[in-house]
Amino acid sequence: MNIVLTGFMGSGKTVIGKELARKLKRKFVDTDGLIEKKSGLKIYQIFSSSGEPHFRRLESETIEKVTKEENLVIAVGGGAVLKDENMKNLEKNGIIINLKVKPEIVFARIKKDSVIRPLLQTADPLTRIKELLKQREPYYARCNFVFDVSELSVEETVEKIIQFLKKDT
Repeated sequence: MNIVLTGFMGSGKTVIGKELARKLKRKFVDTDGLIEKKSGLKIYQIFSSSGEPHFRRLESETIEKVTKEENLVIAVGGGAVLKDENMKNLEKNGIIINLKVKPEIVFARIKKDSVIRPLLQTADPLTRIKELLKQREPYYARCNFVFDVSELSVEETVEKIIQFLKKDT
């Protein structure tokens, strides 16, 4: 059984996933990282050169491939939940956990982040964050577990996930 972390950009999926994998002695996989490695391009470069639909295809192919493995901690891109195909693949052998974060926290985190966020290249990123979160809300609700990590440290979040997993198994 895999543990899958979803959530909006800036929710901490990668940092939390790495720590969770370390504590549970599992391999960590970041689907965005795999896409970048395979393509030789950063995510923002894929968006700008080939568009979002192309990126979403690469994302779906990557998710389909990694979900055939077992006992992973997988971090998926924030928009991966938008495709039913991705969710079905993730649900086959995974517990899907959504890391919910308040829009203001996302904005504070990403504005000091060096990573270019293609979907936020706009005059008012905070408003765009709110719009995207509202749009994705029903998709994130499909996850097995949703909790707000806005005020939690990485360690507190990992501990919450481990406690949830103990109860769920």
